[in-house]
Amino acid sequence: MRSNAKDMAAVAEGRADLEGRLSHKPPRSGLREERTRERWFKLRHNLLFYYRLNEYGGVSADGPAGLFVLENVHVQPEPFAEGMSFCFSLTFDSDRERRHLMACVSAAAADQWVAALRAASYESRRKQLKELRSKLLNLTGRDPLRPFPGARALKNVTSVEEDRSGGRPRSSWASGKVSARDATFRSHLIPNGGAQTSSLLD
Repeated sequence: MRSNAKDMAAVAEGRADLEGRLSHKPPRSGLREERTRERWFKLRHNLLFYYRLNEYGGVSADGPAGLFVLENVHVQPEPFAEGMSFCFSLTFDSDRERRHLMACVSAAAADQWVAALRAASYESRRKQLKELRSKLLNLTGRDPLRPFPGARALKNVTSVEEDRSGGRPRSSWASGKVSARDATFRSHLIPNGGAQTSSLLD
């Protein structure tokens, strides 16, 4: 993925969803075994930035050294990774043979990272939105996204209002007649970033 180092640094400066020090072992490069290095990782939406550490163990002031775009990615615990404790891996659909191994300081930290990374992708957020939309429709009889152009009606879901009226929609939302006053729900989803990884400084 082509990226502008200055723009990516500006994005990385925002508030993190999760951040911390991890030991990172990149995939094997040809016949050469890559070394494990400590990096500072910072998760923002579906972007996982990583930073080099300076000679004192602090985060480098040079900005992010690279990033992973967390789309079409698989995050798995790796309890039997050789020489690494509390480990998990990242693999991308574009190349399932290449594994990025990450090690944490504790099992709890590893569980936290796995959960956060799995929930970070656009597909995961879209699934969460769909589930929440179904729950709201069942509870209120109203589809919160129906007033917006391009929103598709949910299938195979019987709303509370329809059930009470024998299948006939009673609310203005279910019938498709919605006033501007009712249209208050807004969605904030991160768009698909496209490519999986990008190195800014390497």
